[in-house]
Amino acid sequence: MEQHPQSNDPHERSSVDGLPPEQRPADRLHQQSAAVDASYTRRTRPMIARLSFYAALMYALLSQIPTDGLSLLGWVLMPWQYDATVLMTLFAPALAYTGARGFEKWKAGGSI
Repeated sequence: MEQHPQSNDPHERSSVDGLPPEQRPADRLHQQSAAVDASYTRRTRPMIARLSFYAALMYALLSQIPTDGLSLLGWVLMPWQYDATVLMTLFAPALAYTGARGFEKWKAGGSI
């Protein structure tokens, strides 16, 4: 029986199952899971950026409550010490997402 030398060419048919690499079940499963992960990421990153922006905005607004408090439906909201470090920590995910998206658009040749 004649043996053929193994080739490293990915487009050559596999001697094991006779299928090109893109049609093997394991490769299809990997491609499907990568597509699911990509769609999850496309939904999650903007959501995290939005929530980050809302939290930072609420922190900035609530830190401006008068020192004697603010009466709201029987509740008294008391102010806290404003800290720029806390504000920037809350804004960081929103700013990072916006910066990354702007850079990707600029790199692709589009307008920001």
